[in-house]
Amino acid sequence: MAQPQENAQFIVAFDAAEPELELVGGKGRSLATLTRIGLPVPPGFLVTTHAYRRFVAANSIQAAIESLIARATTRDAGELEDAAVVVRELFEAGAMPDEVAEAILHAYANLPNDEPAVAVRSSATAEDLPDLSFAGQHDSLLNVCGAAALLDAVRRCWVSLWTERAIDYRARNEIDPSSVAMGVVVQLMVAADVSGVLFTVDPVTGNRDELVVNASYGLGEAIVSGSVSPDMVVLKRSSLMPSRIALGEKRHKAVPASSQGTILHDVPETQRSEPALTLNQVRTIAALAIYVEQYLGGTPLDLEWALADDRCWILQSRPITTLLPAQLHDVRWEPPPPGTPLLRRQVTEHMPEPLSPLFDELYLQVGLDQSMDDFLAFLGNSPSHVRFVEEYIDRPFFVTVNGYAYSRVGIRFSWAMIPLILHIYATTLPKLLRRWLPYWRDEALPAYLDTVETWRLLDEGDATDQQLLQGLRALAIADAKYWFAASMPIGVAKVTDELFARFLAGITADMAATPGKSERLVALNAKELTSALFLRGFPSKAVDAQAELEAIATTIRHHEQLRRLVESTLAAHLLPALEAEPEAAAVVNDLRHYFDRYGHQIYSLDFAAPTLVDEPLPVLINLKALVE
Repeated sequence: MAQPQENAQFIVAFDAAEPELELVGGKGRSLATLTRIGLPVPPGFLVTTHAYRRFVAANSIQAAIESLIARATTRDAGELEDAAVVVRELFEAGAMPDEVAEAILHAYANLPNDEPAVAVRSSATAEDLPDLSFAGQHDSLLNVCGAAALLDAVRRCWVSLWTERAIDYRARNEIDPSSVAMGVVVQLMVAADVSGVLFTVDPVTGNRDELVVNASYGLGEAIVSGSVSPDMVVLKRSSLMPSRIALGEKRHKAVPASSQGTILHDVPETQRSEPALTLNQVRTIAALAIYVEQYLGGTPLDLEWALADDRCWILQSRPITTLLPAQLHDVRWEPPPPGTPLLRRQVTEHMPEPLSPLFDELYLQVGLDQSMDDFLAFLGNSPSHVRFVEEYIDRPFFVTVNGYAYSRVGIRFSWAMIPLILHIYATTLPKLLRRWLPYWRDEALPAYLDTVETWRLLDEGDATDQQLLQGLRALAIADAKYWFAASMPIGVAKVTDELFARFLAGITADMAATPGKSERLVALNAKELTSALFLRGFPSKAVDAQAELEAIATTIRHHEQLRRLVESTLAAHLLPALEAEPEAAAVVNDLRHYFDRYGHQIYSLDFAAPTLVDEPLPVLINLKALVE
């Protein structure tokens, strides 16, 4: 007979102190936690992983398991199945160690009644975790009665650790097969009148504001196995009132068989069209599930429950691991009013393709709109400006049609606006000419660079979704505001360039009509004498980038081996080819330096569009052309 301390090695009571996952598995630990805090869990006990390991060692099964592990890495379905069959046969033929059998039967004898009907469920050390779920992958056996049947059911749960499906699932989730073991849950059967499953979020839509209750007559096995179409009640989390009810056919119900296991009985026709639960019962089960969810840290749960004599029991609780992202609510696209003039000019010219939805929202709808408010603030928010925008300008200033960005010319014309426009021009233009350049250089640019530097420090790999969205929003708005701030000096430059061009045209015309004029000046005319002559030699990022690329091409041309490599390699494969060539180490380093400095150039403002770093093919095509 096993001693009490030996029993303790193989058996853990439901109400024991928090057991370790490695000792009782995920399902067992969850039920122990719920029992300890006083929730209605059917009485029972946990067979520990020590019992599993003792069985494996006593029957020398470990070598076969290691062979199975080796075959599993090949992902050959045939070999995997063959090895799994061998292991199952070894488990079925193995003898239950006396000390393990005695510990299990001693705990069974301490349950109420003589040889009561119990449910026996697997509890693997890698199942029912917040980031993994083996739902349906391991065995659960219902209405197990008697000592021999109980020991056989425990053995069958152990065997289910080594089905092809379970092995493949562990391989796909990179779980070391040698580290897993199987605990077993044994708990009294509940003679359920109604049973089912409750999800604390909608598992189909991902809606966190709803709970979904599935219910049918009899044992929950009929729902889990798909043998019956249950009722479905969707509840609003805030009020626990139903938002949708769909009654299932409920033609059958699972009930305990007279000896072992379960059988299906037909449900009377009059009951099939009736709801299995009253609204009060649904709300009671939902409130219990929310309490469990909150106690376990807020992780969405899949909870199996049973109702017997109007009392609710929790049979098992699992985290939902395949949950969809929460759906967005109140998302709509409002087309611009009919007849609104739309233009593709200025900032929208730098958005050549349909916009990504997030860029559309954050940059076009929010960032550029706030930029106009900043512009009015720069001008002092004078009454004339505020009145003009509020009375005569339609907002938003930018819209999308079929994904393409447009500037919206939404002006509500009135003759009364003419004097107001003249007043605004008279007061605004001098201020723009005098103050906008220092504003851009001394305020807008430093503010933009500060925002960029702040978010550059974020480790996107460790950031939460909320942090990433916050960063995207901050950068998109900062970039939109900076674009607006930079566009004003460009506009001022265009005005001054036009004035300078007219001045130069006047000079050449006067000189052409002046006696004794210089032959050099005679050769010049208004088309040739432009501001470009006076701007040559000024530094330019575009010119610098091309010069650096030409320098790299020159280095390659002067190295015969590298020149042949570049000429014979497709541009799409050029970078890895250079990285694999030891002689090209200096060139690769120069290219990395080039991409560090110029690789963030863009062809579209949309942050979803790739930069040169993301897609370097245009640079590599240019490099090949320069070499050849």
